[in-house]
Amino acid sequence: MGRRQRQLTAYTRGAIKTVVLTVMMLALAHWLFSQEHQKAAPVTPHNAHFIIITTQRSGSRWLVDELRRARCIDCGGEYFNAKGFWRRETMREAVDGFLTLSPGRNATAHGKAFAAMRDVWAKKAPGTSQKRRQGFKWMLNQPADIGAEEAFADWLVPVVRQRRAKLVFLVRRHLLRLLVSKKTNADSKGAEQHVPHAHTVAEAERAGKRVELPTRRRLLRALDRENRTMATLEVLFEKAQRAGVPSKLLVYEELDRDHSQIDAMRSWLVDNDACARDFDKPSRDVKIHSQKDLREYVSNWEAVKNTLRGTRYQGLLCDDERDAPESDIGRGRAC
Repeated sequence: MGRRQRQLTAYTRGAIKTVVLTVMMLALAHWLFSQEHQKAAPVTPHNAHFIIITTQRSGSRWLVDELRRARCIDCGGEYFNAKGFWRRETMREAVDGFLTLSPGRNATAHGKAFAAMRDVWAKKAPGTSQKRRQGFKWMLNQPADIGAEEAFADWLVPVVRQRRAKLVFLVRRHLLRLLVSKKTNADSKGAEQHVPHAHTVAEAERAGKRVELPTRRRLLRALDRENRTMATLEVLFEKAQRAGVPSKLLVYEELDRDHSQIDAMRSWLVDNDACARDFDKPSRDVKIHSQKDLREYVSNWEAVKNTLRGTRYQGLLCDDERDAPESDIGRGRAC
C-alpha cells in the first residue's frame, strides 16, 4: 500500500469516528434535554370529563342517575343555576377548571357546586379512587342572562376541545308530554310534598295528578317554543361534531324504550373500559307519567285535541308513546 493510500485510509477512519462521536453526543444531549423537560412539566393522567347539555324536564335527572350507577362515573347537577352570579370570564374559568379535575389537583373553581367538586377531587390521592369521569348538567337557559348557546358561540368549543372532554346532548321528542311534565312540576312547587322526581311507585302516583294545559294559540306557542329549544340543542350538537369534539345526541324516548343505549353511553364515556359494567348503585327512578294514554294526565284533553287537529303537532295525539313522532314536528297524521 502506497503512502497516499495509507493517508486516505487514515483520513477515512478518522472521519467515521468523528461522525459517530457527533451522533452519540447529539443523542445524549437530546436525552438530557428530554429528562429536564419532563421534570419541569410532568405529564399527569388526563380525565376526559363530560358535560350534559339539555333543558328542563327532558329526563336528564334519570339519565344522570343511570350513568352514575357505574363505579367509575359521577355526575353533578345544574351547576349554572345560580342567578346574578355568573359572568363570561368566571364561567369559562369554572368549566376549564372542571375539565382538568384529577386526583390531588387543586383546580380553578367558581361557584359553590364547582368548588365543592374541586375539593372532592383535590382530596383524592392518585390511584385511590375508582371515579375516572366526572360530569355536570348544563341547562340551555342557564345562567338566565347568558346561557349555554351563547357560551357555545363565544368560548365553549375551544375549551372542550383543548381539554379533550365529551359533550352529551339530550332532547325530548314528544313535546306534549314535555309540557305535561313541566305543568305537573310547576303545579307541585310550593306544595307540602313537592316531588320533582319519583323514586317509588307511591311517589309517582301522588305526583302524577291530572293537569290542565293551555289551549288554542297559547298551546301552539308553547309547543313552538319547545320545538325551537330542541332544534337549538341539535344545532349545537352538529357544531360540536364539526369542531371535532366527541359528542352524542340522545333522545329521551329512545333511551326509555331501549336501556342498552345507556349501557353504550357508559362505555363511551370511559373509552370502553370494563368499569362501565361495574355497578355500585341500583336503578332508583320511577316514571311519574308512565301511562301511555295522555288522557290519564290531561284534564282538558278534548280541548287540547281539538287545538292540535290539523296542525303540525297533531302527531303528538297518538295514544301509544311508541307511535310518538319521529321528528319534533310530528308525522302529520291524527291518531
